[in-house]
Amino acid sequence: MPFTPNLPSMTFAARILLCCILIFTPKASFCTPASNTEDFVAGKLTMAEYVHSTPLSKHELKKQKKEERILHRVENLMFRLEKAIHAKMQKSSINGISDPVDRWLWIWGISWGIGILITIIAGGAVAATGIGIIWLLAFSVGAVSLILWLIKKFG
Repeated sequence: MPFTPNLPSMTFAARILLCCILIFTPKASFCTPASNTEDFVAGKLTMAEYVHSTPLSKHELKKQKKEERILHRVENLMFRLEKAIHAKMQKSSINGISDPVDRWLWIWGISWGIGILITIIAGGAVAATGIGIIWLLAFSVGAVSLILWLIKKFG
C-alpha cells in the first residue's frame, strides 16, 4: 500500500520534514523498479508487460485520483516553499551575515557569547560537568572561526 500523507491533520514540523524528505530524496527512488536490459535481447522486454491486464476498479480509480490530488497539493506546497525561501534569501539580512567572509565573524561572536554565558551561569562547575563539553566546543568553534575570518579578511 503506497504512503498517502494526510496533509490537513499533520503538524507544521511534520509538513516541513515531509517537504525536506521530498526535496532531498533522489528522484530515482520514486521510480518503478528498473529491469536490467543488458541481459535481454532488444524487443524481448516491453513496457506492455507492466501495464495492468485488467481495467482498474472503481475503488482503485478513486484511490488513484485521490493520490494525484495529494501529489498536486504537495507539489504546490513545494513550489510555494521554494518561492518563500528564494524571497528570504534575496532580502538583505543582518549587517554582513550574508557576506561569506563576515559570516565567520558572526559565528565567532555568537559561539564565544554562548561560551561566556555558560561560564557565568555554571560558574566553576563547567569543567566537571557535561556542559563543559558544550562550553569547550563553543570556544573551539569560535576560535577556529576567528582565525578563518582573520585569514579571509586580511590574508
